[in-house]
Amino acid sequence: MGEERTGHRVSQMGIACLIVAAMGYGSLVVLIKWALRAGLNAETALALRFTIACLVWWVIAAAVVRPLWPGWRHAAGAATLGALFYAPNALCYYYGTSRVSGTLAAMAIALVPVLVALLARLFLGERLGLLGWLSLALAVVGTVLLAGGENGVADPLGLLGLGGAAVLYSLYIVLSAPVIRAISPLVAMPYVISGSTLFYWLWVALSGRLDIGFDPVGWWPIVVLALLPTVLAMFAFLVGSRAIGATRAAIVNSLEPVCGVMLAVIFLGDRPGWLQILGGVAVIAAALLVQVERLRHTRALFPVGAGR
Repeated sequence: MGEERTGHRVSQMGIACLIVAAMGYGSLVVLIKWALRAGLNAETALALRFTIACLVWWVIAAAVVRPLWPGWRHAAGAATLGALFYAPNALCYYYGTSRVSGTLAAMAIALVPVLVALLARLFLGERLGLLGWLSLALAVVGTVLLAGGENGVADPLGLLGLGGAAVLYSLYIVLSAPVIRAISPLVAMPYVISGSTLFYWLWVALSGRLDIGFDPVGWWPIVVLALLPTVLAMFAFLVGSRAIGATRAAIVNSLEPVCGVMLAVIFLGDRPGWLQILGGVAVIAAALLVQVERLRHTRALFPVGAGR
């Protein structure tokens, strides 16, 4: 009985952590919109965001992770994932969100689980059953409805940015599987964020897009972007996943687009049209179905963190 109560408390704690993670990830659209209003371009906002987050992650890792050094091969692998997939995904998401409504940007993220299932079938040989194919059909229908935007047509470049972010993040999840089999996510995360930070500073050096002449009020969305979705939400996701299991965690994390839409409506004043709402419902349902399919037939991929 005591063990059962302990297990129940652990599950409750895990679910609570995952709800915090979903809220943190969902806040991205609002924080990006506020950063844009302060005159922050993508390169500047993300270079500063990941620099702050990198410092905080190393402090956390030094406090809770033993051993912290996984060896050159694993450290380089995690950093490469950050530089080649995680960082470009965040850049595409920022660009996409800058050109479409917050609600559309939030709902588009629900495509990721479906894309992950397809990539896992292609590259890892995982089974895709009836629910998986049904989720794919729902995702296609939902994407078409979402692409209509609030007024009948969404910005094509914005949709391209969001689509690129979804593909890059899905690739990141699939390709991180070997890293997670070798080292724990808490060990890998500081190296992933370090690789992402290096990518951004190289990017701004080559592009000349670093601009610190933005409104000083822009510092607070940068700091919150670093601490809320990039540190707190990721840490909460990892803790929650460890408590209730990766696949169940992915199902709970399907709340992320719902949270994002709610926050966009409350803080940005977004009012999605009915077709956009139907598209979002279809895409979120597709995400839930594919996670249920993975729960029934195979072990879920355990991403190194989450979010854009």
